[in-house]
Parts: sequence; C-alpha cells; structure tokens
Amino acid sequence: MGAFENQAFITTVVMDIWHWTPLVTLTLLAGLSAMPKEPIESAQVDGANRWQIFWHITLPMLKPVLLTTIFIRLMDALRTVDEVWMLTGGGPGTATRYIGLHIWRVVFPQTDYGYGAAMSLLTLYLTIMLCWFLYVALVARKPRGS
Repeated sequence: MGAFENQAFITTVVMDIWHWTPLVTLTLLAGLSAMPKEPIESAQVDGANRWQIFWHITLPMLKPVLLTTIFIRLMDALRTVDEVWMLTGGGPGTATRYIGLHIWRVVFPQTDYGYGAAMSLLTLYLTIMLCWFLYVALVARKPRGS
C-alpha cells in the first residue's frame, strides 16, 4: 500500500468516526442520565474513589447501553457504501473497497446477482457472529465462583 492508499483509508475511517460520534455520545449520555444515583452515593459514603465507582458501578450499569451502541456501530460499519463511494469511489486501487462497496460493485455494474446475494448473506452471518461473540464476552459469561 502506497501513500495515497494509506491516506484514502485513513480519511474514510476518520470520516466514519466523525459521522457517528454524535450517535454514540447521545446514547451513552442517555444511559448515564438514566442511571440511578443511589448506588453511586452509597459507594461514595463507603469510601470508594472515582475510579472504583466508575469500574465497579457505572460501567456494569452501562453495559446494556454500551452493548447496544457497539452492535449498532458494528452493523453500520459493515454496510458502509455511500460515503466511501462519494469520497473515493473505492480507490485508489482497492484501498477503500469495503464489503458493502464490493457487494454494490458486483451487483449493480456487473449484474452478478447470485454472487452479490451470497456475499450479502455472508456479511449478515459475519455480523450476527460478531455480535454474538461480543454479547458472550461482555454479558453472558457467568461470574466466578458460581
């Protein structure tokens, strides 16, 4: 990968982060606003510092919101087409040809509907498996000693 390819790839990644940061911020802010204050106040009375409160109270209470936000971002990141197409057209070379853009290029200009459908299903299964692995890693494991 040359300099232009690296710049194009980094540009599309920064653009995607810039585009979706408000959604992530608002969902996490909504989760923080909906948290009850009593556990935090109890921890402060018991002498917990800010890091302990964050790690042992705030973060576990935000797990559902974090997981939902991560799922939405993961699914959206795997279907990126329009912004990358308008910015780089998938180039230079294949530096910014992500899965969604590859499927679009196979289906519409080449009219290879079977291959495009197979790639779409494969992407769907990949998304489901990634979300399942994240769910198991973050939520579904049993605590130690149980």
